[in-house]
Amino acid sequence: MNAIQRYTADDALGKNEGILVKKELANRNKNLHTHEFIEIIFISGGEGIQIIGGKEHHVRHGDILFVNFGESHAFKNSSMEFIHILLRPEFMSEHLINSENIFDVFSLPRFSSISSTITDSKVASFSGEELRILSQMIETMLCEYEEKRPGYKAVLYGYMQVLFTMLIRRLSGFYIEKSRATDKIAAYVEEHLAEHITLSDIARNCFYNPSYFSRKFKSICGKNLIEYVKEKRLDSAKRLLESTDGTVTDIMSACGFCSRSQFYKSFKERFGLTPCEYRKNVNKKNI
Repeated sequence: MNAIQRYTADDALGKNEGILVKKELANRNKNLHTHEFIEIIFISGGEGIQIIGGKEHHVRHGDILFVNFGESHAFKNSSMEFIHILLRPEFMSEHLINSENIFDVFSLPRFSSISSTITDSKVASFSGEELRILSQMIETMLCEYEEKRPGYKAVLYGYMQVLFTMLIRRLSGFYIEKSRATDKIAAYVEEHLAEHITLSDIARNCFYNPSYFSRKFKSICGKNLIEYVKEKRLDSAKRLLESTDGTVTDIMSACGFCSRSQFYKSFKERFGLTPCEYRKNVNKKNI
């Protein structure tokens, strides 16, 4: 039986460093390990299973996970792109220098007025406009960390304050109603990817008045219907290219694209590679 690997804060973050922000692609299993720091994981693409403290969590784009100091962690059956933030609690406050729990951050006075109803959940899920804002913010944090321009730590500290506020709101139920609506929309689109999808169809399925729904769709999902459906179709095509041997033409059709040239153009705009190039890249990594 293999020993559980343990990562120290000095090894992972560097000596005297309080934070690390890094993007990774998980297309294979990661063995069980623990670490001497807090980890916040933002799933920026794909889906898979993350195991935290022995409990499995099926996660997808828009989810944020928390892994506490010393807590066991692994992932499997994964085709995920994620950005993780490794954090010494004292980066947020000198009062947390001996902390081993991310939820201790929520108890700081600056968060006390909004954190009284949260539970110790390991996953927070975002969608729609909130996900768009969150994604943009975390990508900016990644850029700040990688470029390390003067004052980057102050910028990261400021963004962490915003991130923790968003997490507290999510865990306390602030976004629940909007999340339920978005989940219904996502489920309908996923089920009808290969078909012609209209706003009225989604409205009826989600029990909304069509005229009201047409006005509210962008505020709920963060983009208009055409953009939203195209994004879901591209994400589905990406998953199928990774996990099946189907031809690009078959995958294109299964995901609702009628034009091969439009599919190739849209796929490259979103992922930086053509479908064929992307599949070759995945196959190389799996060798």
